[in-house]
Amino acid sequence: MCGIVGFTGEEDRRLVSKKLKIIEHRGRDEFVVRHDKGLNLGMNRLAINDLTKGLFPMRYKHYVMIFNGEIYNYSELKNNLFQKGIKLKTRNDGEVILPLLDLYKEKAFKLLEGMFAIAIFDTRKKKLILIRDKFGEKPLYYFYKNGYFSFASELKALIFDKKVNFKINLNSLNEYLQQGFAFGNKSFVKGVKKLNPGCFLEYDLKSQKIKKESYWQLRIQSGFEKIPEFILIDELELKLKEAIRKRLLSDVEIGCFLSGGIDSSMIALYAKEFLGKLKTFSISFEGNKREDESEYSRKVSTWLDTDHKEIRCNGKSVKPIVENIGKYIDEPICDTAVLPTFLLAKEARKKVKVVLSGGGADEIFAGYHRYWQELLAIKIRGLLGENGGKILSKFTRGRFNKIFTSVNDHYSTQGIWNYDELNNLVNFNCKKLLFPFLKKYIKDNLLLGMQLTDLSGYLPEQLLMKVDKMTMSNNLESRAPYLDTDLVGWALNLPEELKISNRHGKYLLKKLGERYFSKSFTWRPKHGFYVPINNWLRKELKKEALDSVEKAGGMEIFKSKYYEKIVKKHMSREGDYGDKIWSMIVLSKWMKEYNIDV
Repeated sequence: MCGIVGFTGEEDRRLVSKKLKIIEHRGRDEFVVRHDKGLNLGMNRLAINDLTKGLFPMRYKHYVMIFNGEIYNYSELKNNLFQKGIKLKTRNDGEVILPLLDLYKEKAFKLLEGMFAIAIFDTRKKKLILIRDKFGEKPLYYFYKNGYFSFASELKALIFDKKVNFKINLNSLNEYLQQGFAFGNKSFVKGVKKLNPGCFLEYDLKSQKIKKESYWQLRIQSGFEKIPEFILIDELELKLKEAIRKRLLSDVEIGCFLSGGIDSSMIALYAKEFLGKLKTFSISFEGNKREDESEYSRKVSTWLDTDHKEIRCNGKSVKPIVENIGKYIDEPICDTAVLPTFLLAKEARKKVKVVLSGGGADEIFAGYHRYWQELLAIKIRGLLGENGGKILSKFTRGRFNKIFTSVNDHYSTQGIWNYDELNNLVNFNCKKLLFPFLKKYIKDNLLLGMQLTDLSGYLPEQLLMKVDKMTMSNNLESRAPYLDTDLVGWALNLPEELKISNRHGKYLLKKLGERYFSKSFTWRPKHGFYVPINNWLRKELKKEALDSVEKAGGMEIFKSKYYEKIVKKHMSREGDYGDKIWSMIVLSKWMKEYNIDV
């Protein structure tokens, strides 16, 4: 795992070095700088596979490459190349990329199973190619203006580009305040974009033209309905074990984040089977049993006999993280789970260099409560008919919003500020969020539409971004076995009844879990990282909450009086507004860190 940077122009080793310095947390094992025919390249390496120094930038014929990520099907691709007479010189998984590109052009990217942000320079054609992995596990930002092209693993590395005006993108801010992140290829800085998952970009240094294309898309099909359930459970086990096996490719020790839920427990189970020994890491929340799942992670650790480390998380321990959250987060993400994730990564890095996590399981197996709630709302709406509004009083109507409005109008991944609240908060024109996949599948397969919506937005731009930024801030690599290409495609195409049954998501995964864990453990309600942010903001983080009011008052884009009322209500316990306040704390800390202009 690494950090990469690059920009066009005359050789400027000093600027490359400054960019690498600001993201040195992404890799401290090696520092690489290169200039070639009008393109500067830089890379901070976190050595995982083949620890030999001097491997990067990699070269093959007229191609030069820097690389952030892992190619999990390296052995298979290496054998295929060998059969074509191509012998590799190293044991580094990235070495397969350039020969594949030379053989298959852009079709080569589809063959890569892994997480990656890749930059390749074709020195003969003077073309730069950027590629991002299929699900967006690794971020990649870029900027173009007046013949100047620049890219980096993190937004903050573009701060030294004089042509980049660090002015906030109000479209991104609008989406962030409603949902907690910015959708698609937008960043929070005007003019800076993110490469979408499953896409590549080609920049021609001679013509200064940019071409962007998708190199891979999920195939949606059917055909599972006639297969017996027990056979599908067997098939799931084989696919999940294979996904985990491939992600154990490493020359350094691998550990596992263990939340106590079925997702990470299944990963730990199979990882222990393959490795023989395993270090696991979990979080406990002091003094708040509702938010604390450490009891279950301890049980799993005992059952599997892992070397377990439990990290205590409280208002005092997260305070230093909050103070520096603008730097760590890179661009705003409204997810309070960044705090325990940072602590978890910091402690894990003391023992291992790589961890496995359960990211993606909720999206591909339909684990979120909102999935079954939306399906239930549609059934109730059908039973009530057009006059259903008369059955429920106006007083209760707000509680049953899902029943009375279309999913297109109210769907939310987490819902920070709703549209009406946002209009009271800001002084710019707000737009309601649009979800194309919902519109496409709302009649035929709403569940799939919701899953694809989250796979294209919530997962890559919040959940995976959070894990990448928090782990890499601690020089730690995180891998997500549930995001194996074959497994994702297979799971998404399962029929609805094998995803959700009796208001339980992840039905088939839990049926597999029954083979190894007790039913009471496997089928207990989904918990998630419920961070006690409401209490912390009234106690240890009260100063940060009050400071965010002052910061809002100094920005014309906010109606500070309205926000001040929200904070006062929270402090007097008239309501819990932790997520709203946290969104403003993160935003204000980030803007201050990088001197962002409105």
